Amino acid sequence: MKSEQAEKAREIERWAPHRPTAPVCARAISPPARPLPRKGCAADGRSKRRLRKIKEDEEAETQRRHEEGLRRVAEKKAAEAQALAEERAAAARTRTEGLLCAVKDARGVVPEVQVRVPLVDAVGFAATAAHLKSQLRAAYPGQPPESRQRLVHRGAPVPDGARLAELAAATEGGTREPLPFFLVVAAAPAPAPATASAAAPAAAAPASESAAAVAPVRVRVKLMRGHGEAGPSEHEMTLSAAASVADVKAGLADAAPPAGVRLVFAGRVASDADTLAALLALSADKTTIAFHAVAAQSVPASPRAASPLGARSPGPGASPGRSPR
Repeated sequence: MKSEQAEKAREIERWAPHRPTAPVCARAISPPARPLPRKGCAADGRSKRRLRKIKEDEEAETQRRHEEGLRRVAEKKAAEAQALAEERAAAARTRTEGLLCAVKDARGVVPEVQVRVPLVDAVGFAATAAHLKSQLRAAYPGQPPESRQRLVHRGAPVPDGARLAELAAATEGGTREPLPFFLVVAAAPAPAPATASAAAPAAAAPASESAAAVAPVRVRVKLMRGHGEAGPSEHEMTLSAAASVADVKAGLADAAPPAGVRLVFAGRVASDADTLAALLALSADKTTIAFHAVAAQSVPASPRAASPLGARSPGPGASPGRSPR
């Protein structure tokens, strides 16, 4: 019997060598353990109902969040579809009616003006800021000309060659909203005051032209060699500006026959129909005309020599007082 108890004690020590053992005094003063609730009691039922309620609330919250996410996705898709439809409708209207531009006065005095500019003009060119200015000349109050208009878009001046379609594509609203501009109208230049001194030349212009037509002109004719026996080598006369070259030849009748002499002016043979006023306009000296008289046989018979002087200006190297060599 003792051997069996000893064997059992050794077996317990071998399998549970470190099993804590409380002293008898500790077991005596420790409070008794709370008994577990028995199955089917009231406390167990309340715990289960509480856990069930928590689980149901969590499932309801998850379902609500899922439905809220689906609703937001549906609203977003509907808004995108509506925006796409509006953009297509605005693009179609822009192609048919033109791009809508809203122009505001930079000073805030003139109310906003909205005009539609066709994207392509009648020639086939794309609409630019210059087309908008031409529309504003008729629609904007005061009808300012294009030279006085300055357009500003998004804080920067707009050149005349800027395309309106590119400006609309760069904005956030695109063609769905009016393209905004600010207009600065430059002040009109002050008209120059009309003075009596400025009006006097205009009133006296016809009188001066008529006076120049009848003003006396000093004519100097130098005879070439071969005519010295008939008179002096140089003749001077005073004729009216309306006189012709034929009148000058008639004045040389004593020195040389009119039919046998040719008058050379500025390196060209002067025609009998040329007036002294026309020759005086080509001369450097506005009071004196110098001719050179030569014999008819010494002048080459060419169309260039027989052409009127007024039909062609003198050459760059010719001068009124220099004789041809």
